[in-house]
Amino acid sequence: MNLTKGTPRCRGQNPTALEEELTYLFKVNVVGNIHLFNVFIPLIQRGTAKKVIAISSGQAALDMIPKLKIEVASLYAISKAALNTAVAKFGVQYAKEGILFLSVCPGMVDTGHYVDATPEQMQGLMAMLGSFAEYAPHFKGPATTEAAVKDVLAVVDKASVEKGDAGAFVSHYGNQQWL
Repeated sequence: MNLTKGTPRCRGQNPTALEEELTYLFKVNVVGNIHLFNVFIPLIQRGTAKKVIAISSGQAALDMIPKLKIEVASLYAISKAALNTAVAKFGVQYAKEGILFLSVCPGMVDTGHYVDATPEQMQGLMAMLGSFAEYAPHFKGPATTEAAVKDVLAVVDKASVEKGDAGAFVSHYGNQQWL
């Protein structure tokens, strides 16, 4: 099973490379965000916005993985699911202070990530896009970064502890519609 970016060094037959990649992603997507939350929480407590937002991924939506048969970016998805758990825990802890913690998936965004993709990575991407087309026939491809930022900010503006959003994981639509 290819668990990461599609590079041969990260296939299951190389446990060391797999562990290194997962550890790296966990440090970036989970540990780094937890440290960031902890460092900034005193400022958030004294501020007026009282919102902490983590950028997640629809790849971490557990019900969607088997539904769409998403095989690519497994380690990335695992790290984002762990991030969502951390956000949920912080959300519960700080909701009583009126501080919102929220994970938001910006949708599929054209970040230029696939510019140097290998043929294997492109094959995985095409399969994933095929699943996306079946799930969401209106989906026309990745959004621009500008459009994604606008969508995420609209969700953040509407979200609140009072509306029950503390610790939630939502899409750029503010719900569980990932595309």
